[in-house]
Amino acid sequence: MDIPIKYSDLLETVHTKREEKIKNLKVVKVENLPSISETPLEYNVWLQVDNLCCVSIDMVGSTDIADEVSAGNMSKIYELFSGGMIDYFRRFGALYIDVRGDGGIAFWQNEIPPSPRTSI
Repeated sequence: MDIPIKYSDLLETVHTKREEKIKNLKVVKVENLPSISETPLEYNVWLQVDNLCCVSIDMVGSTDIADEVSAGNMSKIYELFSGGMIDYFRRFGALYIDVRGDGGIAFWQNEIPPSPRTSI
């Protein structure tokens, strides 16, 4: 049996929880982008890092492509795209790289990304 949902109550609950999280948010200023092993895993802790450059990449149209090709071919497409993206970020000396689904993000600190390196 379905229980009727009052969307106004649901929205109020979401709003209240969001406000609580923001109120309890702790911001820690750090000089340098930490390595993954040094990153605090505490809930509600944000790191403030100055002079940070961020680049994000997204595969435009991946949903449409997925509708047209087999799952195996789509997997190969994602693998090629992700591998190329990681290679690109590494060539420019990214300090941090994260790939999620059909996109990724990389960070550099204290400078615009340098010219690409010839060797990885």
